[in-house]
Amino acid sequence: PLVPARLFVSDKLSATLQRQLRDTLTLCSNALPGWCARMVRLYSPMLSFNVRLVHWRCTALGISRALQTLHESMSEAELADSNVKLARIQRQKVRISRHRLFACARRVLELYGKSRAVLEVEYFGEVGTGLGPTLEFFTLLSRHFCDTSRRLWLVERTRKERVKATAAITTPSHVKPDHAPSSSSSSSSASASASAPASAAPSSSASTSISMSSSGEQPPVLDHSGDHLALVSSDTPHREGGAAGGGVREPVAEADQEEVVYVDNPGGLFPAPIAESEDASEVLDHFLMLGRLVAKALMDERRLDLLLSGAFWKALLGRPLSFGDFAAVYPTMARSIAQLHVLVEERARILAHPNLSAEEKAQQKEAITLSGVPLDEIGLYFNVPGQPSFELKPNGSEEEVTIDTLDEYIKLLLEAYLERGVRRQMEAFKSGFNEVFPVDSLSSFSPAELQEMVCGWLSEGPWERHDIFESIVADHGYTLESGVIEWLVNEMCAMDGKQQQQFLLFTCGTPRLPLGGFKSLQPRLTVVRKDGHPPDAFLPSVMTCANYVKMPDYSSPAVLHERLWLAITEGHSCFHLS
Repeated sequence: PLVPARLFVSDKLSATLQRQLRDTLTLCSNALPGWCARMVRLYSPMLSFNVRLVHWRCTALGISRALQTLHESMSEAELADSNVKLARIQRQKVRISRHRLFACARRVLELYGKSRAVLEVEYFGEVGTGLGPTLEFFTLLSRHFCDTSRRLWLVERTRKERVKATAAITTPSHVKPDHAPSSSSSSSSASASASAPASAAPSSSASTSISMSSSGEQPPVLDHSGDHLALVSSDTPHREGGAAGGGVREPVAEADQEEVVYVDNPGGLFPAPIAESEDASEVLDHFLMLGRLVAKALMDERRLDLLLSGAFWKALLGRPLSFGDFAAVYPTMARSIAQLHVLVEERARILAHPNLSAEEKAQQKEAITLSGVPLDEIGLYFNVPGQPSFELKPNGSEEEVTIDTLDEYIKLLLEAYLERGVRRQMEAFKSGFNEVFPVDSLSSFSPAELQEMVCGWLSEGPWERHDIFESIVADHGYTLESGVIEWLVNEMCAMDGKQQQQFLLFTCGTPRLPLGGFKSLQPRLTVVRKDGHPPDAFLPSVMTCANYVKMPDYSSPAVLHERLWLAITEGHSCFHLS
């Protein structure tokens, strides 16, 4: 845009709406004045993003989350004056099989996607529960949808990752898959030896909570043996898990790894076109499930490793798409179409020339080439490239494109990519999304804002040393002046984009930071000293539920680098006690 959007924001209008939203009585009685909705709908560019976000959470997600949002938006002084204590939002805990995560997740979203309760996930055979495993669940599941083998998206660029095969994930013999261990705290560890506990850890009251079912009674356990799914009693005390670790601690052998190819388009994800006549039941089922996942992630404030394109969000909200949107998601094809359009313009120039005879015009049209190649030698037909069964018009696979029909071909091709070919996928996604809350409630947000709401803060370039030091907490043996803290911050500042995501997945359970970056992490990133002698023989361990890193007092930056990355790369298969 020529003018930054922030210049249109009115502080007075934003403050007026925010004051109205803090009227708890009108909010709880669903009696907000009509001008609030009209202002957000018609004048959203004049309202700050934070105010629109609060309005959406207060009006679209139910009264429990509305009150929680208002509580979180108050200052400490306002909280002290109000003297209001809110109960936790009801939790719905499920236990699934890591080996069949996608199949289990499908069943979980079918059963509990519509629920207003906060979804919490734990894995069979692992002791970690609570926020850490739940964040990892949303991350891993969103990556499953990026797998190229599912054929859901246009593919502009891919990335290959070697991941630990499910058959290689082992469970310690003392961990029983059918019940949770009775210890009061859990964290992950990538240590190859028995490591001593940290000198201090969060109190048990901070890492243990009890939530009840809606009836106040223990619900029955559901055991779907086909999907390895069980509903865990929602009044059972639980421990919030740590970073992904546990299982086999030695380096993973090549035979225990498998290569997965993910769609990694720079412009984000957009559905691959499918012909109306083609049976796409499996693809549509995936988009239905994806809609439930994205909506549930937004409702529960979970971040996904799933960069949906701006064009996707525009199509979802019923906004028209342009060639620029297509060029952003599929630039390779867009460049080819742009080259073809040059030929269309050349033909139009020839036909409009007043001094050429009909015969001369015909001759010059025949002489039009694409990089020296006549159009009839390129072999274009009225079907989507690479999909002969997707005809752009009746019998299109048998009709060759000529210079006179090239303009029609371009229009039909763009229509196939942006409308006809993706209509069913978008309807399936919207249907699944609307089961959780209405997608129209997001209309006040821009595509870029929706991307950040779903994915979190998208870091561009290295992390700033100043931002990290402002946000990090050194405790229980360390201060911000400690050598290990300095070395760790230096290591974080040297990370590239992929390494940043690996580090965050290890420490926080999700590869992206929340909106606002490090300063918005709740709880704050905390680093404490991990006891053990000699320190260099031990690996870091973390508690993802508390963003809590236990770091041995290493002897040098080189040792810290080696031990940290060994823990990150090898300790990501499951959650166990450190």
